[in-house]
Amino acid sequence: MAESDAEVGRQIAMGLLRVVNKINQGRRTPRSYGAGPPMTMLEAEMCFLISHHSGVTGSELSQQLGVTRSAMSQTIAKLKQKGFVVEVPDPSDSKRKKLFVTPLGRRAADVADDYARAMASELFDTSRAELDSYLRLVSKWEAFLDAARDKW
Repeated sequence: MAESDAEVGRQIAMGLLRVVNKINQGRRTPRSYGAGPPMTMLEAEMCFLISHHSGVTGSELSQQLGVTRSAMSQTIAKLKQKGFVVEVPDPSDSKRKKLFVTPLGRRAADVADDYARAMASELFDTSRAELDSYLRLVSKWEAFLDAARDKW
């Protein structure tokens, strides 16, 4: 018997939830990536973002990533403690701190970049129509999560 569209949709939703859980676990588990002290993938990703937006502030990062400033502050403190980033006072506003990666942070950023490239190669080596479908899925997923945050 063929599965209903609703059942296939439920299976997709459950699969996405499992993937999100695995991503969350993987991003928060410290590992040695050969780029200095053990780090989480989240820390490597943060180094990647900072390296590509040199001089960004923690507040700007929290807005870009949709996380609280408190969570961002905690992550930045860990990155500074491990020697991945430095904070430099903004010459035009002493309350603002600009973030820059250190050479160690650059190596951590490379780890995140390698991971993203490997994932993209594995998942998205496909047709443009399929890529457009993935993009629609991700866009709809993000819109749902934004709406759900306000509803539930």
